[in-house]
Amino acid sequence: MRGRMKSILLPLLVYMISVFVFNEFLIYYVIISSCDWPHLKTTKENDTPLRTMVLADPHLLGEQYGHWFDKLRREWQMYRSYQTALQLLNPDVVFILGDLTDEGKWASSEQWNRYVHRVGEVFFTPKKIRLHVVVGNHDVGFHYDITQSKLNRFLISFQSKNVQVLNIQDNVFVLVNSMGLEEDDCNMCADVESRLQYVSRSLKCSQNKDAESDECATLPQYPPYKPILLQHFPLYRSSDALCQGEDASSGKEYEKYKEKWDVVSRDASTRILHMLRPRLALSGHTHNPCTYYHGDGTLEITIPSFSWRNRNDPSFLLLMTTPNDHAVSHCYMPTEGTVLCIYVIFIAVVFFKIYWVTRH
Repeated sequence: MRGRMKSILLPLLVYMISVFVFNEFLIYYVIISSCDWPHLKTTKENDTPLRTMVLADPHLLGEQYGHWFDKLRREWQMYRSYQTALQLLNPDVVFILGDLTDEGKWASSEQWNRYVHRVGEVFFTPKKIRLHVVVGNHDVGFHYDITQSKLNRFLISFQSKNVQVLNIQDNVFVLVNSMGLEEDDCNMCADVESRLQYVSRSLKCSQNKDAESDECATLPQYPPYKPILLQHFPLYRSSDALCQGEDASSGKEYEKYKEKWDVVSRDASTRILHMLRPRLALSGHTHNPCTYYHGDGTLEITIPSFSWRNRNDPSFLLLMTTPNDHAVSHCYMPTEGTVLCIYVIFIAVVFFKIYWVTRH
């Protein structure tokens, strides 16, 4: 019997290595290779579509509450998913919609520096691809808990701003710190309000070809197209029961969202939609997908968490844009359930093989 056991050790070892390599490396290529960029309905001859990859809520675990194995497992999943997506899909720009960190709001200066280093490793991005990050509540805290030092270190570390306008191939993106939309005149909120007013006037002047006022002459000029809004909190909606398309509720009951906690307040949402008049809004925070049309017709897409820790089926958004058009598609990563199932089957086969050899 000992001789028969030795005869199966090498095949079992090869089998084990094969399963491990597939589960921890190859499966990402298999799953993500099925994703493709969406097709635009109308593309002018001179338009070069911009390929944008958008993800949200990675929640890299911290040193206080994050177990080492949990950190290793989740970060490897995100690292492999992200690097595989960059390799296979080759986006022009990547946006991460907040909550890069899970414990950034509690981290000391030393812990924060280690966090920034880990973000650079997990989300390593070649220089040819532009990476932009939006601040989230886990990065700096909810409105009541934010200090200027915590906010500044995030903005400096990730070269971000409370309100930032990007012009990429004549596509205008407006990135907003949604924790600053409380409208209570705090320093951060006052800065966000002031910057939004400035951006709003600039966009209106840029979009109005007949604008020749003295004020317009002093403001930055952007391409005369509607912007795309990106922020961490979704704009106001009462719950996910009103999600449409693939994200429709299907009769499921949803908890009511709390303003300024789960979503931006109703008043602030109305103001930002009126000020920016975006053609599309993208958000995160809830960890769940949602396609929602606001009262003025603005489409908002809430992107689910990028981490297995928050979802069994994490995904990210693929956005194809020209100045006048856009199209979206979701790209799903391997589910944690699938990976665990493969490991369970492997273990069962090994035990069955050992049992068979020892009994015959």
